[in-house]
Amino acid sequence: MGNVNWSTTENFYAGKSIIINNNVSRNDWIGFLDALGWMENSGQYGGVSAASYAGIYQVGDKQLAYNDFLNGVGKQLLGVTTKSEVATNPLAQELAAIVEFSGVPKATTKSFVSDYSAVRANAQQYNDLSNAIFDQLIGKTITINYTDANGQIVGTDTITLTAAGISAAAHLVGTGKMADVMTMIYNQCFSLPDANGNVIQTSSTATFSTEGFADGNGVAFSTYVKLMQNYDITPMLNANSLTDFNQLTKDLIIYRKDKIINYMIAKKQERTGVKPSKII
Repeated sequence: MGNVNWSTTENFYAGKSIIINNNVSRNDWIGFLDALGWMENSGQYGGVSAASYAGIYQVGDKQLAYNDFLNGVGKQLLGVTTKSEVATNPLAQELAAIVEFSGVPKATTKSFVSDYSAVRANAQQYNDLSNAIFDQLIGKTITINYTDANGQIVGTDTITLTAAGISAAAHLVGTGKMADVMTMIYNQCFSLPDANGNVIQTSSTATFSTEGFADGNGVAFSTYVKLMQNYDITPMLNANSLTDFNQLTKDLIIYRKDKIINYMIAKKQERTGVKPSKII
């Protein structure tokens, strides 16, 4: 993880919010993936970045390994067994995203869950923040103040805690870091649970250091939450079977079909040297 660079963060948010608003019209789980693709790789399927992340969603080695994608769904359905193959296969990139954000299917014996479920689990296992309390934080609006080594506020974000925003941020800064974030917000902004296990919001402001709460480019975690917090990813979170995975895949591929076909035509042109005017 990296340290927050507020100038970088502001510029990132300004640019990406315009791109997403101009290109994404849906607010459901497909809109979430569409927005993530525009945010991560300008809506383009191909390529591996200088930081070694692949494709439209910029998936990395750790994520592919955690979901056992290259032994599981990638290999079994598409014959994809390397990250470089993921980077040139739009179907693999879409399936990897569904697996990451839904936690299904379990195509091998390796156990894994969705990014959102992983944040909840990590918060409970390592930070003693129970799932019951975690769930009470969802929907709450929090202002994050970032302070430098001298305690001076260098930047401020106001976010609403949602499954989509938390999932997107976890994709960028990691599920463990987002578990820490949720725990810090609880400790600073909520009461201890009462006899019935209920908590009360006592503050709308939490203070975070600039150290360690950004991605490798210096973009604050909260900016990812803010960009993605308004999408409804419930169908992915509720998926628990191969049947659910198949339906998600069908719906996404139908939505993406023109983009996928255009990418495949363009790649064929690159391989053969045929210009677009020669393609019938």
